[in-house]
Amino acid sequence: MQKMKIDLIKITTINILLFAPLSVYPILGAGVTLGDVLLLINFLLIVFLPFKGKKVFIPIPIFIYIIMIILVTLIHWSLGIEVISNDLLSFLRYIFYLCFCLYVSKNFFDFKYFYQIYKVVAFLLAIYVIFQFVSFFLFKFILPINILSFIGLRAVDSVYWYDTLSRYTSGLIQYRPCAIFIEPAHYVVYQAPILYLLLNNIVNDNRNNIYLSFIIIISILLSGSTTGIIIISFCVFNSILRYIKKDIIKSVIVCLFVLIGGFLFFNSNYGLMVIQRTFSDENTGAINGRFANTNIVFSDTNKHIIIGNGMAYAKDNYVPSYHRLILSYGLIGFITFIMFMLLIYDKCNIIGKRMIILFMLTMIGTLSLFGIATIMFFTIILSNYKVNNDISFKRMENL
Repeated sequence: MQKMKIDLIKITTINILLFAPLSVYPILGAGVTLGDVLLLINFLLIVFLPFKGKKVFIPIPIFIYIIMIILVTLIHWSLGIEVISNDLLSFLRYIFYLCFCLYVSKNFFDFKYFYQIYKVVAFLLAIYVIFQFVSFFLFKFILPINILSFIGLRAVDSVYWYDTLSRYTSGLIQYRPCAIFIEPAHYVVYQAPILYLLLNNIVNDNRNNIYLSFIIIISILLSGSTTGIIIISFCVFNSILRYIKKDIIKSVIVCLFVLIGGFLFFNSNYGLMVIQRTFSDENTGAINGRFANTNIVFSDTNKHIIIGNGMAYAKDNYVPSYHRLILSYGLIGFITFIMFMLLIYDKCNIIGKRMIILFMLTMIGTLSLFGIATIMFFTIILSNYKVNNDISFKRMENL
């Protein structure tokens, strides 16, 4: 039984790492993916299998956040603000993601093992992005996102639109490689934690970390993601601060390297296209595409600013995480989330604190708070949270 517990911890750890890539593959319809199904099976195993002497720790801050989501959603349904049929699947999925992180992070997650596997996966994904970039711009051949098609798995329909050469040859849409994810922003958010950990030698001080970081940075730049530029800037800035404390000469070298590399990239044809896409006034522009609908948060149509309108409210008008949080759960939800983050931050070690900052940066321009990124980010953060007076209970030894 003890051996089974250890193996299940490793299986859970790998599942958390692979959840986002596997979420590209719907298998049961209605938006349920292969990642969701494997996560649910994993969750049922760790909840119902007995482990002798296993004490379970529950961080209170995320527990409060989950309760808030449930209570506010029940208010929406009882007042008719949101139709249950429109909101139910999104609500259940989000609560499941949060409960999974709540239960797993301090009990069935091995961070060191996660880190070792994560490095390998991150490297392979980065290399694939570079291959995708070279394949398209040199040979006009698109390497597919749906790499599991050979075993009969079909990705979401939008993947095949991304893999259509005619979509890009017109010049109206810029080709941006994204490995095995639906879009570059998903790729960048997935790579963000490992990039920070490697570039700043947080887990271990290995000479190879800098080389792997360099490969990941190149791949993120090639993805053309505006969020990626923000993530790289944050990771590099913290790295420079660390070098300044230890070695001024090294810090100057790093700064020069960053400035020269940035200058060369943003003066290349592809770099100029990235800049154009970021600041364009067209619908394809990154900033315009993410923040053009900001006005709906405080517009007259948003009649429930205090308690929100439910998760389904903003589906037809894309807004990033902070805006979506207010639209869905109102100022109550926004304040509760910020309190949740502050309480967790206060009791996290250095890894947890930096992951919180990183996660909140990704939320500026993406839906990472409500999407597949929540599993990995929240698990990493909560696994580095110091449980003192939070909830704990001893598991039953027998079913």
